[in-house]
Amino acid sequence: MTPLNVFRNEATHGIFSQPGHRPHLSSESLGWRTMFMIVGHEEAPFRMNCMPVGDYLVVLQLKGTTRLHWQVQGKSETQMALAGSITVVPGGEGFSLDAESETNTAHVYIRRALIDDVIVESMRTDPRRFTVEACLAARDPLLEQLILACVAALKHPIPSTSLYIDKLAWVMAAHLVHKHGSTSKEPSPPAVGLQRRQLDRAREYIEENLGCDIGISDLARAAALSPVYFARAFKQAIGLAPHQYLMSARVERVKKMLLSDEHTLSDIATLCGFCHQEHMTRVFRRFCGSTPGAYRKSGRR
Repeated sequence: MTPLNVFRNEATHGIFSQPGHRPHLSSESLGWRTMFMIVGHEEAPFRMNCMPVGDYLVVLQLKGTTRLHWQVQGKSETQMALAGSITVVPGGEGFSLDAESETNTAHVYIRRALIDDVIVESMRTDPRRFTVEACLAARDPLLEQLILACVAALKHPIPSTSLYIDKLAWVMAAHLVHKHGSTSKEPSPPAVGLQRRQLDRAREYIEENLGCDIGISDLARAAALSPVYFARAFKQAIGLAPHQYLMSARVERVKKMLLSDEHTLSDIATLCGFCHQEHMTRVFRRFCGSTPGAYRKSGRR
């Protein structure tokens, strides 16, 4: 199964390549595939015209107050942007933007494929007939909290961060469709679970790639399902979210490897997909009630 390409800065509008913009944090090197994030620091006032990109942009104003003027989707608008305000630019839309004062912002790009998945599965319509409306400096508490959660994950990434980010990206995609979409809302159909062969394929993918950074997009592709449907169907099928199952599978692999003296604890942590030995110890203790070292000693008795 070919995974989604890593989401890189070159696929964005390039706002942080403007003079006076200093990126403070970026997901560029973290291998995220469903989302790209960049956090600025002391961004100077600017004016620019942005060519369309395929994916959706959501901007959270972290600090400062500035007057924003933009043109997008055939309309012109001016708003005062305060800390906590949200701006949404739909995929495929070019825009011009004028920011009058210095600010700090977090920019999140969400894959268009996720938006389309939500439109198909929850709105039961062709994505080409559905429009997400642009908004400038609006209040949206849920999007604000979701982006802040992404900022926290960006500051302290671990090997399982991609699964967490995938989930946050899907929640944001669903929220954009349901709150900012231009058609009437319809209830989502209930999940009916995974077929046995689909569940087996997902489990096999985990076992074969346990030492790698596995995202829900990878598991969904292995099961030949859309990511939005897979996440809830997987949990319905086995009672665990994909992230929880992945952690338990890693712990089981650790337990098997601890029964031999072939690898050090540090090597085992790396081979089982943990960030480092301390991370493995924390997770192992949570699942098993003891440390890997103690477990290895008890197995020798």
